[in-house]
Amino acid sequence: MRMLPALFVASALIIVSACTTTEITAKKALDDGVQESLEITQVAVEATPESEATPTILAALEKAVEVQLAARNISGEPARMELVVTFVNTLTGADRALAGALAGPNELNVTATIISQSDGEVLAEFDILGAHNPAALGAFSDQEVTTAESVAQSLVDEIYGAQN
Repeated sequence: MRMLPALFVASALIIVSACTTTEITAKKALDDGVQESLEITQVAVEATPESEATPTILAALEKAVEVQLAARNISGEPARMELVVTFVNTLTGADRALAGALAGPNELNVTATIISQSDGEVLAEFDILGAHNPAALGAFSDQEVTTAESVAQSLVDEIYGAQN
């Protein structure tokens, strides 16, 4: 009988515990020191047909990356970022409300290419495997938007370094 409250609390914590893991692999890393003078002025987002990406997640990813870049306030060598969504799997708010963290993470995989606007040179290319699990709290938010925001923050942190 005494175990019942402890089991209830443990179950509740598992259901509401949130977690984000984003694995970023540099196919072509930025040269040393480029970040300090790299200003990404354009962001373009598209998706492969097999990704099954919705217009909502594409727009959310573009906006989230633009917001993260604007927060860095860096001026210098203009570049554009091309994002290609290769895989999407997001759960509904109802799934989150019922199963919380046990429902598994939302997934958003993207290839990001940074291209110099002056000469068209590919400056960097990254593969991003994003997994965002807002747990039961996700029942109160747009799953696609929060997943896109999580991936965008991780990507911009990878390029410019994490902000404090």
